[in-house]
Amino acid sequence: MIISVALCTYNGGRFLEEQLESILNQTLSIDEIIICDDNSSDNTKDIIKEFQEKYPNKINLHFNKHNLKVNKNFEKAISLCSGDYIFLSDQDDIWVPNKAEKIISIFEKNPEFEGVFSDGNLITEFGELFTEKSLWDNVLFFEKNINTKIDLFYYISNIRNMVTGATLCIKKEVKQFIFPFPNQKLIYHDEWISLLLAFRKKITFTNDKLISYRIHSAQQVGIIKSSSQKRNLKLIQSVLNIENTHQFKDLFYIRKLMFRNYFKFIKLKNSMENHKILNYDIIIYSIHINIIEIERRMKKCNCLFYIISILADKITNKRQLKL
Repeated sequence: MIISVALCTYNGGRFLEEQLESILNQTLSIDEIIICDDNSSDNTKDIIKEFQEKYPNKINLHFNKHNLKVNKNFEKAISLCSGDYIFLSDQDDIWVPNKAEKIISIFEKNPEFEGVFSDGNLITEFGELFTEKSLWDNVLFFEKNINTKIDLFYYISNIRNMVTGATLCIKKEVKQFIFPFPNQKLIYHDEWISLLLAFRKKITFTNDKLISYRIHSAQQVGIIKSSSQKRNLKLIQSVLNIENTHQFKDLFYIRKLMFRNYFKFIKLKNSMENHKILNYDIIIYSIHINIIEIERRMKKCNCLFYIISILADKITNKRQLKL
């Protein structure tokens, strides 16, 4: 068994050393770390070279001549991994010492799965712990509100992505169907991989907190405010239990949420039409039917507000079904 890590860097010198140390000091040894640097202008390259000198048989460096950006850089890093299991890694987090051991044990006990992701702690840029919430709280993954892990595809396609790439590990077989990654304006690499695996019913999770996810000003995802978290929790609970949702305000926001995903999949279909894993038409149609049902409920709940909202969308040419 060979264990790989696909690590992408870009101007990450401030936190990179701590992250590399946490990967190299795992209780289950990592066999190779593929590092693709996206043309950094700080001291990132120097730090990586120093680590390669210490671990020449483990660290494999690739310096991009031009900035590929996140999706294509991870596509390159994953494609270069030779391991049976491939961990995705950001440059600024910290792995708990037994992360690899825990994840591999899940695969061994559940050989049918092709991907595993986990929860994590949140830390400040100085390494201080946010005690009031976890990574899943921050990405709005309320796992207790799904009936089975098979429901993950519905969660990702209809609600939002909750799989943080920094916690994800995939089997080498996954490389056969995840490439190419879409344009990142449509969907990021972690959502794309988890969407495909969830569609195949081949992804699972553990609520163990296996990384410390660092929150700082230079990253792509920050802290969600508690007020927004509570509002989104209520919204997600409403989506998952829509048959029991009767408030117009909740239905209105669910409709907006559904339309956001509806148009995302239309764009994905247009740009990724040669990708054969996902059946975009079925997904689009499914969300389409959900929207119609939501609109029926909105009309029944408050006919006047329903007419006003639909009319406003038509005037502004927003949220128009295309089927």
